Amino acid sequence: MTTSTPCPEAILAIANRLFGRPSHFILGTDSAPFSGVECAIYVLEVKNRSRRISYTPLIKLRITEEIGNRRLVDDARIDYFQPLIAADPSADNPLGTGYLVLGWADGKTMEWSDTVPSDLAVRTYRGTPDECRRQKDLITTYFIPDLDASPHVLVHGDLVGVKIILDDDSNVQSIIDLGCAEFRPLQFAAEYPRFLVHEPSENDDGSFTWARHDSKIVDIEVMRADRAFYLSCVEARARGEGGIVADYYTALARKDEISRFWWWTAVDRFDVHKAMAACGWQPPVR
Repeated sequence: MTTSTPCPEAILAIANRLFGRPSHFILGTDSAPFSGVECAIYVLEVKNRSRRISYTPLIKLRITEEIGNRRLVDDARIDYFQPLIAADPSADNPLGTGYLVLGWADGKTMEWSDTVPSDLAVRTYRGTPDECRRQKDLITTYFIPDLDASPHVLVHGDLVGVKIILDDDSNVQSIIDLGCAEFRPLQFAAEYPRFLVHEPSENDDGSFTWARHDSKIVDIEVMRADRAFYLSCVEARARGEGGIVADYYTALARKDEISRFWWWTAVDRFDVHKAMAACGWQPPVR
């Protein structure tokens, strides 16, 4: 179920009520809002020239979940996320649809090496019973009993460069867009960001190519070096903080992390399930 497109006047009315007059659109978003995978984004300048974002998810069923996640983040005082200023998951408001009002993330988006998006093909995949049984058998290989009692943690779900906002010195200022976020058991939350992962894509002949999410290039050596640097940063924090950060590092540093990650991902992604079954549940990247 999708939302209707809100009119700019209704968005301004809510902004003026929240922040006082005068509020106005900037960056041309009154007539051409920014669009995400599941949202339309309007940017406003409000009283004292500060900026705010009106964020209207296009899928109604995700609005309540994201509002709840953002409130948990704000209550926990987690850095780098835009504050939730106001929200209404219902359609009983001047916009006629659910919305979130967020603080502005000042800075520029992060770029990591290649930026050419890969072609995405939309297909229907179905796993066979034997493939599913093999996937189930791997639970004993990948499940970590010592982490079974660890807490669930928030996972962004779509962490790519354009959703990491940096200042001019490349310091992280904000992480934006929690539309795909979810809470997972700690041992299955330990994963590399998408720009450090080789993802499978199916070729015309039915074979699969494993390449960077944002490129068709298969550069295993560069990826290995980038992942080693990322892991060293996590290790430094784990040594200093211990606790669940150390547990997170333990899961991320496993020698079978790549196959374990894609085994887990294949649970709810049919395209990945097909790719993993094709390679015997051992991705051809290290």
